[in-house]
Amino acid sequence: TEIYTLSLHDALPISIRALLGSASRDPGSVLDRFSTLYERNAQRSDTFVVLFLGVIDTQTGEVRYASAGHEPAWLRRRSDEVELLAPTGPLIGVMPEATFETRTLQLRAGDILVVSTDGLTESRDARDRMLEAEGVRRWLGEIEGGAQATADTIVRRLQKRTSVIEDDLALLVVRYDPRSITASAA
Repeated sequence: TEIYTLSLHDALPISIRALLGSASRDPGSVLDRFSTLYERNAQRSDTFVVLFLGVIDTQTGEVRYASAGHEPAWLRRRSDEVELLAPTGPLIGVMPEATFETRTLQLRAGDILVVSTDGLTESRDARDRMLEAEGVRRWLGEIEGGAQATADTIVRRLQKRTSVIEDDLALLVVRYDPRSITASAA
């Protein structure tokens, strides 16, 4: 099993990994506990955390995930069908005693999971129009290739679309290939 986290704070991955290892490996429960800890220990009341936490079983392709007010994630099926993975809870630090739902999806060979910061969806073109989640969904339906090719194409399209990327931009692109997992285990 591999754990993928994407966050804006350097200490968060360490905290999340500790919570995942301590009891429940359920992403929603981990975010529930992390939210409580964050609210108790936040040094400022005007801070919050945006987070996507996914646990991928590399043998079966099962993904369990929870997200705290995160930009949507996307699942591109090999058939070019693109599913939007909406947030499963609010921003951490905004709503006391918030709860986070865990959702499960099944990856098939060739499927690609994409998670990004809002620098992608909030990017603006020359007419000041944001790309938004639907624009990214459209792009992903048109892009072919593996994880690196997908990430490279997104960045090229973004650079062509906007002259200046004004916000942070981080991408996580995972392509599920059970054959390479089986080959490396042998």
